[in-house]
Amino acid sequence: MYTLPEAMLPEVKGEYTKLCNKGQVLYETACSHCHNSGTKRRPVIPDFSQQQLTGYALRVSNRQHERNMPDSLVTEEELNTIVIFLTYKNKNKTKAK
Repeated sequence: MYTLPEAMLPEVKGEYTKLCNKGQVLYETACSHCHNSGTKRRPVIPDFSQQQLTGYALRVSNRQHERNMPDSLVTEEELNTIVIFLTYKNKNKTKAK
């Protein structure tokens, strides 16, 4: 479900797995309605670049997010947890052309 660094200690992996699980729930409630795409009735969570995730964490790369994701909707802590989930979620499989 998540791609965590191999060098990460098992107890740290356990904590990151918990954070990722929480981040997934937060993503599904606060972000998926705008960001997911669907294929064959199955939602697809996009693979965000590290630059995009940094922008979301800072809330400065896109003015729309400042309006649609105010601190009252998604706190900084929750946003950081979502970013952790998006960073370590398994990447989508792409078809070779």
